[in-house]
Amino acid sequence: MLKKLLVPLSAVAAAVLLTSSSAFAQDCFVVKRSDQGATAAGHSSKWFSFTLAGIMADDPANGGFGFCPAQVDAGLAALKAAGLPTVLASRTDKILLEGTGAERNGKTADGKGIDHFEDSPIIGEIIGVATAAAADVTCS
Repeated sequence: MLKKLLVPLSAVAAAVLLTSSSAFAQDCFVVKRSDQGATAAGHSSKWFSFTLAGIMADDPANGGFGFCPAQVDAGLAALKAAGLPTVLASRTDKILLEGTGAERNGKTADGKGIDHFEDSPIIGEIIGVATAAAADVTCS
């Protein structure tokens, strides 16, 4: 089952990192923001929020995992149990900390504060936890 998830895993990583929406063009997010906070931020004109449930359920052809509903539920439960977010929000108008000492010193890729999607260890953790949980679920 794990081998079966490697293709969707790669697809979701590509979707998160390479999607063409303006939100992801800015590619930064607040690591320790709560799901409620990320959802609320998405109501602002300067932030875009998205649920990981949507990415997990979406077809791999669209950049999603292609998980069945039971796998999505297992993935979300595992993420919550691990203290990881299930909703993320990204800036739409600028890249936070771009060109600053924090960026030059790797602080936008340390899993604390503000990270960039392509560099954040949190994204790898999210993918690993969600896919491991989904691998233990049989879809009907």
